Amino acid sequence: MDKLIPIKSGQLKMRLRSTIITLLFLLNFTVAAAELKPFTATYEAIKFDLVLGEIKVSLQPQGKHFIYSKESTTKGLVALFRNEQVKEKSTLTLSEKGLRVLDYQYQLKRGDENRTDSFTFESPEKVNGIYKKQPFSLDVPHGTLDRSSIEVALMRDANPDVKMLSYSAVEKDKLKTYNFEYQGEQIVETPAGKFQCLNYKRVRSSGKRSTTLCLAPELNNLPVKITHNEKGTEFYMVLKSYN
Repeated sequence: MDKLIPIKSGQLKMRLRSTIITLLFLLNFTVAAAELKPFTATYEAIKFDLVLGEIKVSLQPQGKHFIYSKESTTKGLVALFRNEQVKEKSTLTLSEKGLRVLDYQYQLKRGDENRTDSFTFESPEKVNGIYKKQPFSLDVPHGTLDRSSIEVALMRDANPDVKMLSYSAVEKDKLKTYNFEYQGEQIVETPAGKFQCLNYKRVRSSGKRSTTLCLAPELNNLPVKITHNEKGTEFYMVLKSYN
């Protein structure tokens, strides 16, 4: 028979403490990872009451990561004069430290023009990429996103008790700060239904442009309408379908 080795009371407490800490860490990671819920959504882009295009948005798991993708194409009369397609793809991961971008890709097809921009986080604080065929490198603060995945961050962070949300993001080949101020609630009607929404307005140093996002808590804070106003001209995206 194997000889039993006695464990002292102090050693047992240390082992139990270590086990509990490990379990809590795994539990926290599981809860955090569950906060990213997969979805697909389709939007219409509208200006002057004309449908200019369609935008398809998707958040889907891929192994240990998530892929957040957006694809926009021109529609209707606009497509006759300007055939354009834009694709964006962000590879994301979520841990107890929050949302993190691993890489980002932007593809533009417009007539004979084909362009691909991309960047990769070599570390949480170092970005290397290509913009308009020119390489760039940036030192960035921990938690920096890309301009597309800011929407995912807003979906996770939106809370009426938090009046201002700020994010650092790589846009093109530069580091920018995005600030969003909570503006209250309103009911928003869309082709996909009527939703009670939390409104956030992007705060800019210049008052020439304004962007407002209406997030629906019943859809895990998915934006159901995004309105952009520039020099008195309004353009907006509105939710058409969701699943």
